[in-house]
Amino acid sequence: MRRLLLLALLLSSSGCGADNRAVLYDGYGGGAHFMLEGRVIEAENAATAKDGDAWYKNLWRSVRTLKNDERDGVKLAVKIGAHQADAVTDEEGFFRVDLTPARPMPVGWHAVSVQGKRTRGSGQLLIVPQSNTLGVISDIDDTVLVSDVTDKKKLLKKTFLQNHKQRRTFPGTADFYRRLLAQNPEPLAAPMFYVSASPRQLTDNISAFLAQNQYPRGVLLTKRINGDDRDPLLDQQQYKIAKIESIFAALPWVKFILIGDDGERDPEIYRTLQEKYPQRVAAIYIRKVHPDPQRKAYAGQLDLASAGAP
Repeated sequence: MRRLLLLALLLSSSGCGADNRAVLYDGYGGGAHFMLEGRVIEAENAATAKDGDAWYKNLWRSVRTLKNDERDGVKLAVKIGAHQADAVTDEEGFFRVDLTPARPMPVGWHAVSVQGKRTRGSGQLLIVPQSNTLGVISDIDDTVLVSDVTDKKKLLKKTFLQNHKQRRTFPGTADFYRRLLAQNPEPLAAPMFYVSASPRQLTDNISAFLAQNQYPRGVLLTKRINGDDRDPLLDQQQYKIAKIESIFAALPWVKFILIGDDGERDPEIYRTLQEKYPQRVAAIYIRKVHPDPQRKAYAGQLDLASAGAP
């Protein structure tokens, strides 16, 4: 695997694009205040992923995705409807916009556009209505995406040698999420969050997978692994707790159903959050994927498979 990654890295180093691409990460808020983040990188004309792509094409595409050339010092105009904010990218190409509009934003999904010198990009922002009081926070790997995280060799092969069209999901999970969110009066603006420990460079791949498998539209949060403000690289528990606490703080009127798997630390993470915020956690569902039948289970955490998501 190491030799394959080296080969793909060498192949991916050829060619440079003339323009930049602004990648916007999903934003969210309650209307009175919200935050948006993004990154400006070299634009590339990568071939669209296909179900029949060979492993070496997927490997080349994967490494090109991880090895993107950032653009620092790019001045940007970020627009959401009638609102506009200015931003400048840092040395890793990242930018951030905090907005407190004079009047609260309308609820629902909003298109976001970014424009700068030879730079374009688009994204989405969710404004959650006060009437929506039940949300879902879901893990990705081995919760909705078959990843085999307990077998690192299989995990690497799936991550680098398969594209999003070739990856498998767990039958029934997307329908289960929709049923949960349908309890809200405005389900199209339901607070659905996907929290992944994957690097932000894989955001597009994960989003494409979720859309292809008809998961509810939601906010995807991934890990920043570059720069001074990077997330914890190896401490998944610290990373996930911080992300979920940020969601709790931004949407204080919402109770959340936490969904994950026991392949890594989701049961412990969710137990910690439930003990610290008992009024904010409505339920916990865990998919059992760990090969050890003696893997510790916690009282009150429900089996995801028996909940209609086999």
